Amino acid sequence: MNKNHIYISIVAIIALLLIFFIPRYLSVSNTPEDITSTNVSTETVKNIEVIHFHGTAQCDSCIRVGDLAEETINENFENEIKSGKITFKHINAELPENAAIVEEYGVKSASLWLGINSTSRFRTEEIVQVWYKTDNPSEYKSYLTELLKKRLNGETK
Repeated sequence: MNKNHIYISIVAIIALLLIFFIPRYLSVSNTPEDITSTNVSTETVKNIEVIHFHGTAQCDSCIRVGDLAEETINENFENEIKSGKITFKHINAELPENAAIVEEYGVKSASLWLGINSTSRFRTEEIVQVWYKTDNPSEYKSYLTELLKKRLNGETK
């Protein structure tokens, strides 16, 4: 094979990779699919626990996920905090005294979770999208605020 064939082959492989992977990357939504979904189911929510699970040693992003969540809730849900409709906690998932709640939520690593108590059930929801928004506090706060409003209104999807 001569050099031209090698270059053409490399360019073709790169083009194919771009065709398959770039659309997937660009299709990541800035809002969760459950917020924008048209197929919405609802439940009557009694209260929501927002929990930042972390380890003893935390990276900058882990700290930021928890701090931004706490700021968001304190800034936007003052009445809900006072009424007990929303609570926020930082929980060290590595401590033995927290083993039961870690198991209840299914925590595997540093993460942000909602524990939603409705009139019919308790369910947990991991909020993964916040990790992609830690470098933009206003986007993070807007995302989490909108999600919490939807969940408080009983929207499950």
